[in-house]
Amino acid sequence: MVDVRKLIALVVMAGTLALSPAARAGDSSAESEKVVKQFLANWDARNLDAMMTSYTDDSAVLIPQQKPFKGKEQIHTLMKGFVDDFSKPGAVWDTYAVTVEGQIVYILWKGETGANKFPFGSNTFVVKDGKIAYQTIAFSPVAK
Repeated sequence: MVDVRKLIALVVMAGTLALSPAARAGDSSAESEKVVKQFLANWDARNLDAMMTSYTDDSAVLIPQQKPFKGKEQIHTLMKGFVDDFSKPGAVWDTYAVTVEGQIVYILWKGETGANKFPFGSNTFVVKDGKIAYQTIAFSPVAK
């Protein structure tokens, strides 16, 4: 079984190391936090079209043991599934921690849908030029 926390730490570390020092200094923590908080506000509203404005045509979303979702079309398909699941009656989502450093924003969340409980979930966002360039999503579902 994959240790999700170790995998996330490796992805965050790799993303940070991949950024040049100049790039890491270029986007402020405040700007990155603003971008992600707007994305999360759109998520809370389950407004998929507004969520998609946070990405570029070159953005990528990574989920453990799956091929990356690249570009708005693939990301839209992925996010639509999440939005649909968490829009059903009784679904719950709670973002309970946000940590920001430069271009990197890390969130912890928990949730519940009709089929699953998610006692632990996390997303990491790398923000460049006011958009989400990269995002990782990891969660630990427990069937009801």
